[in-house]
Amino acid sequence: VSDRVIRLFESNIRLGDFYESSNGVQTGKNEKYVRLWFEVSIMKPSKWKPYIKGGSFRKWYGNSLWYVNWENNGADIRQEKNSCTRGEDFYFNETISWSDVTSGKLGARYYSDGYLFDASGPAAFPKKDQSLYTVLGILNTVFGNSIAKLLNPTLHFQSGNFRNVPIVENIYQEKEFEFLSFKSTRISKKDWDSRETSWDFEQSPLLNDAISLSKAYRTWQERVTNDFFQLHTNEEEINRIFIDIYGLQEELTPEVALKDITILQEELKKSDLEALEEEFRVRGRNAIELPINKGEVISQFISYAIGLFMGRYRLNKPGLNIAHPDPSTEELESYYYNNGRVTIDDDAIVPMMGARANFPDDAYNQINDLLDTIWGPDSKTENINFIQDCLGKSLEKFITKDFWKYHCGMYKKKPIYWLFSSKKGSFQVLVYMHRMNEFTVEKIRANYLMEHLKYLRSEIDILDQQGANISSQEAKKLDQMRKDLLECEEYDLLLKDVADQQIKFDLDDGVKVNYKLFESVVAKIK
Repeated sequence: VSDRVIRLFESNIRLGDFYESSNGVQTGKNEKYVRLWFEVSIMKPSKWKPYIKGGSFRKWYGNSLWYVNWENNGADIRQEKNSCTRGEDFYFNETISWSDVTSGKLGARYYSDGYLFDASGPAAFPKKDQSLYTVLGILNTVFGNSIAKLLNPTLHFQSGNFRNVPIVENIYQEKEFEFLSFKSTRISKKDWDSRETSWDFEQSPLLNDAISLSKAYRTWQERVTNDFFQLHTNEEEINRIFIDIYGLQEELTPEVALKDITILQEELKKSDLEALEEEFRVRGRNAIELPINKGEVISQFISYAIGLFMGRYRLNKPGLNIAHPDPSTEELESYYYNNGRVTIDDDAIVPMMGARANFPDDAYNQINDLLDTIWGPDSKTENINFIQDCLGKSLEKFITKDFWKYHCGMYKKKPIYWLFSSKKGSFQVLVYMHRMNEFTVEKIRANYLMEHLKYLRSEIDILDQQGANISSQEAKKLDQMRKDLLECEEYDLLLKDVADQQIKFDLDDGVKVNYKLFESVVAKIK
């Protein structure tokens, strides 16, 4: 390291002089005590508490995905073999945290009060009145990343490493540095909360008063592009201020690569951003367009639409509506929005078969109706064309073939909507886990599978009666329907067996345990 960095260490002023840091809770058995927040019922706030557990590289805000069972002040965890509860004085306090395993880059994040934290997400707390936003900014500078590698050249950055970061005390007088850190956190929070995997999600960001879906997308695109480049400007200015105060002009430069801006992580590929870097540096932000994956944006909207049908969300109310068993009449009641009436599915069972079936509440039909409700029937054709252009395929194909895999990925292989499916998917319905009970499978069989079997037999009879007069296309259809019928009859035997068991389950057990109870009749988690 340079003489200047050595002198920083020789000054013997460290972050540990101003902040406490700790590794927090070690449950001893995460599979038993830790859940993704959307797995459990929101009606048990005394049992499940927000839990910081590290996560992927992300700066400023986010990675709030976990709950820990802290019922009776963590009594069960405290009795667990190999458990420990470090830093109890700091539990539920406002904090900053980072991922213990850094994978080459350090990304610190702000967390409001109300969280517990563990060794994978060490946390820091001010000793007096020092700003959390100042230390957050320090860790997210180019210096923070380089000093993390110096203090611990493995893939870890632990609470002890944090305390040894050298500090120049007058950084706390630099209010612009603190303010830029605060603003960067706000931008990152806005991005995190625009996704339904955030517990502060309110509604799809495409609901922005535009007159069509394509115009809503352009409005959203303009807003997030501004946020992306504002965050980039903030980060480079934070680096400049820091480098000047620390006197590190010969060691560091303030530039931040576009690929290291950690909002829009699902919509932007790092490789695409890398390809734009040179042109951006030469010609500026107005010369480039962010390479946003439109298919991802529309997939998120379709996921939100499914949530509207299930009652998880309502268009006339922000945030979660039903995320627990036994919803009330009020939570299930239909409502009016813009151009029409929105009906929540009465049994939380939505067919996913498109034209291969004859269900008016199939997801494809419901999404078509929803587009009319939100943006009006006059823009119907434009909206459908825009969706299909973004997806690169028909909306029907996405729903019947691709949505399940997309949903499993979005929800970290802990899906909240479960796909009950025959072997090759000739029959498939999506069911909202939180609204399931011991009679759900029987409803799937009686109200959907048996009806679909009737439909198939009727269609086959009609074509059979035409004999040799059917076209080659109709003959191909007949052959497929006969195969579908055999597949569905085999599935009926399996479904009846599961329905007769009247399986009950506890959401607290988590998706992994509960999904396995139905493994003979549900699709594999992808």
